[in-house]
Amino acid sequence: MMKKIVCTISLFLLTGCLGGYSPESTFYTLKSVENVAPISQSSLSLGIDLPELPEYIDRPQIVSFSENGGELNIDEVNRWGEDLDIMLQRVIAGDLRAYLPKAAIKPRTSLLEKYKYILNVSVVKFDMVENNQAYFEALWTVKSGNTFNVVYKGKTSLNKPVDDGYGDYAKVMGEMIAQMSEQIAQKISGN
Repeated sequence: MMKKIVCTISLFLLTGCLGGYSPESTFYTLKSVENVAPISQSSLSLGIDLPELPEYIDRPQIVSFSENGGELNIDEVNRWGEDLDIMLQRVIAGDLRAYLPKAAIKPRTSLLEKYKYILNVSVVKFDMVENNQAYFEALWTVKSGNTFNVVYKGKTSLNKPVDDGYGDYAKVMGEMIAQMSEQIAQKISGN
């Protein structure tokens, strides 16, 4: 009888170790806007600093909230394809290049780089509430590249419905980032 119990326990332990299934991750990215009407043909230069992110979203997993907003859901299977701050910096630069095609715009990687303007973005919200609504809020500041004095500042606060899971969420977030980029492009071009 004891031998039978030991064999049964061993079998359960063995199947638990060998039979475990871990689902494959799906990776998402944000895309820059394409085929938009330019806002200005100005040849200004703009360096974009790495955006500041709240700690709860500064991770590879996509984060959402429960409907009542109190419970944070960190999805282990659905993930961003790169660090979120680096992806945001790249996408904002791409969006601004689309709106200001003659401008020299790039992520700022060194304090020694010289630009007419420097853009700082501080993300306040980058959320989805249980697959039905996306929220994006950011404070942004454009500083002089010479004096570092604030030239323009603004706040972008947007929300849009999400129709079909994480792929649509990434698309909608990209659209809202493009709207912020358009606001910034209008400010620095004087339009």
